[in-house]
This record gives sequence, structure tokens and C-alpha cells, in this order.
Amino acid sequence: MQRSRTKRRTRVAKRVRPTKRTSRRAAARAVPYHHLSHSGALINEIISGEDSSFTTAEAMALASLLSNLTDTMQQITYGSGFSAGRLVYSISEHGKGYRWKEDSMPDLVSFLERAGYPRVSYHVFPGDFWLRLHNKGASNLGANIHAFEAGLIAGFMSASGRHTVSATEAICSMDGQGECMFTSQSGGAKRPGRESVERLVDHVSRMAMSGRKHKADVPVAYYMLASNVLYDRAYMDAIKQVVSHIGVQISNRMISGKRKGVDSAIATIELLGLGHPRLRMLSPIELDVSFTGRHTRRELTELSIAFISGLLNNLVAKNRTLEAATSHTNGNYTVRIREVRLS
Repeated sequence: MQRSRTKRRTRVAKRVRPTKRTSRRAAARAVPYHHLSHSGALINEIISGEDSSFTTAEAMALASLLSNLTDTMQQITYGSGFSAGRLVYSISEHGKGYRWKEDSMPDLVSFLERAGYPRVSYHVFPGDFWLRLHNKGASNLGANIHAFEAGLIAGFMSASGRHTVSATEAICSMDGQGECMFTSQSGGAKRPGRESVERLVDHVSRMAMSGRKHKADVPVAYYMLASNVLYDRAYMDAIKQVVSHIGVQISNRMISGKRKGVDSAIATIELLGLGHPRLRMLSPIELDVSFTGRHTRRELTELSIAFISGLLNNLVAKNRTLEAATSHTNGNYTVRIREVRLS
């Protein structure tokens, strides 16, 4: 009997951690790097399990929040995700040749799980679908912030079905829910605003001052893929103003005293994935922030400088200011931030 294209399907995917064997299989199916764009290379790393560097859920939350603060940024982020989703399908489909569009869904599930999301379930039927990421949000921001993931899911399903599919995040784990749910039905999404920024500031401040070790389980390759729109020169100035404001607000919540304040600042920089700080001198402040690895970008150092300038705002003497100098050696960046006298 011929298989029906309209058959209802529900899948709950079992999470499988990459092993050497499964990574080798994925790598064998991967598209050669020289055939890929920068985004394609990042996707290839995630699919093949080659990326061994990770960042925190808080770093991902900050990037997602910044990418969704305005309607324009949200639309651009969705479009970036849509393009990425089409690439995920193209790379995943390489050498397979799916017969039905439903056959490709396990590859989308696998990609999302390798990107750092836990158990995924989905249901595809004529004219509609839902897909759930059963994850707990890093914090309750009171908003939906996964426009990139919505675009990625829509792009993948559009490529597999050979027609345009739209996706909306109807439920978000960062809105106090236990999961994110994406559907083809429009409406319901709550865009983040000032209150969401304040909630993130409160959460990050508590985490930084707790002294606890931060869990890093989001692949850096996925973080860079999802936050790519933040590095667009057309929006960099506005984004830097926002991250500087966030730095100032976190600084206002820090423990008093220069030593404890600097320690909390260092923990905050690490928590938000804005470099690897090392204190050279406490008074006057002299701080080196390094950016290493193949995913390092100069634009990330610029965002980090803007954030740290706000973060250290309350720790700088009244007759002094902060000065930043960036050096670049063998693909790695180092930012030296110094407390200097006002001229």
C-alpha cells in the first residue's frame, strides 16, 4: 500500500548524546567546509558534533533578548533563522534524498538537540504542525524571545515541503512556561521590553554574586549562529547602548566595595559569554579580557567593551574614566581596560 502524505505523525525524540561513533557517522555525511558559507560551517559543526566549546544559557538569553527588542530586529532575526533552517535541511539532506517531508523531521530534532535543547517532540499534519522544546528557561523574562528558532523551524520545513511555511512561538520557556511551543498559527507571541531587561538584570546579578560555578551547555557554534544579527553594523550602535545600560543596571545591584565589586563584574562577564577576564590590577583597575577560538569576532569585543564600561561604572573614581585598547594576534583578540585619569 502506498504511503499517505497526509498521515498524522507525532514523535517524541529520545535525546542521544554524541559519541565518537555517531560523530564519525555525522561527519561522514557532512558537506565539505570549502563548499559552505560561514553560517553553513557553523551548522556543519553542530550537525557533526565537532564543536567542543560551550557557553551558558544566560549568554544565550542575553543574545536572544537583544535580537527581539524591536519589531524590526525580531523580523530580521526570524529571517536569519529561516535562512539557517534552509541550510540545516540542505546539509542534513546531503546524500539521503527524503521521499516525504515528514521523513526529514528527525534531522531537525537532532539539530535542535545538538544545539543545546533537550527533549523535542513534534506533530505534523495537513496545513499545520506543532513542535515543542521541553526545556526550562534560564529565567522568567515575561516574554517570547525565540524568533530565531521559529525562523529556523519554518525555514527547515519550507525547504523539506517545497513551499513556504510560517512558524510562531506560541509558548516560551522564558515566559515562565516549562517548554517552548512553535506552531504555524500566528499571534500569541509577547515581544520583550523594558520589564524583560530588568528581569534579566536581576537574574544575572543574583547568579554573578552567588559564587556558584556556571553551567555551560550551549554550543558556541549555535550561539554565534543565532546571535549573528547582533553584529550587523546597521544596528551595532543601538545594541551597544542597550548592553551598556544593562551593565550599568547590574553594577547598581552589586555588592559595595571595590574588591567584591570587581569579583562580581568578572563573574558577570564570564556568565554572559562576553570574554574571559583576568584582573591585572585592582587600583586603578586594569583588566584583560581575551577572546579565543575560531568563532571570535571583532564585533563581539565591541559589545563586550560597551557592557564592561557600564558594568564598572560605579567602581571608577570620580576623577577617572575607563580606556579600552584592543589587540589582535593569531586570530585571537585581547581587550585591555584601564582606569585612567581624566585629561
